Amino acid sequence: MELGDIIFVLSLIYRGKKYFEKMTINQVKKDHRRVKRPSWTLDEKQLYLLSRFPSFAGRHGSIIRPIPQSLPNHSGCLGSYGLLYSPGDFGFVGARDLNNFLGKRKAFTIQDFSPLSLWSRTAAPRSYYPFGNERFAADVFDFSDKFLRCQIGELLVRQSLTTNPQALGFLVDIMTDLKARFKETSDLVDDFLGYPYLNHDPPTTNRETSPESGSLGVVHTSVAVDSDLQP
Repeated sequence: MELGDIIFVLSLIYRGKKYFEKMTINQVKKDHRRVKRPSWTLDEKQLYLLSRFPSFAGRHGSIIRPIPQSLPNHSGCLGSYGLLYSPGDFGFVGARDLNNFLGKRKAFTIQDFSPLSLWSRTAAPRSYYPFGNERFAADVFDFSDKFLRCQIGELLVRQSLTTNPQALGFLVDIMTDLKARFKETSDLVDDFLGYPYLNHDPPTTNRETSPESGSLGVVHTSVAVDSDLQP
């Protein structure tokens, strides 16, 4: 069972340093194209993993370390689903909200988008101020707007505070391994690791890399802010 397809990462850069950083591990699902109304069917075990994040480990040779890892999911959006539907759009929902909404069901339709959007409207933790904690987007424009506003994903770093060191260490480990496996990812990883954090260094990794198997896409976006931020 795979952890996900894509890790979306957003770093907010101010004066050459990272002030905020968020990420979400996303599983992309295509709709059932043979039916008129877009619908999706989920794998129950993967939904459990992305909504609860019990201890997990990668297989030997995987991009994920073969040692037990536990990632706190404070936001409810460390795991998420990207829902592709015709003629070419993309919906987004946090895995925890989707799991709670579905209950014992494994399938849902596009008509569930409206109640899902209401289900995801809860107060954000104080540490997420001023950006909030959005866990639903109805289409690709809605997702892009919220993602670029630092509203989507698990908060890893807030100014000088590391809010989720386990998830940040996991991400640094993945990025370092990508650079070792695939030379074409060097620019992506260098951009991610090139900006220091405000008052601390990122976790380091000394893992040995095996190029046997495993793939995981990473979308990393850096947003440079010119106006003053209050530390």
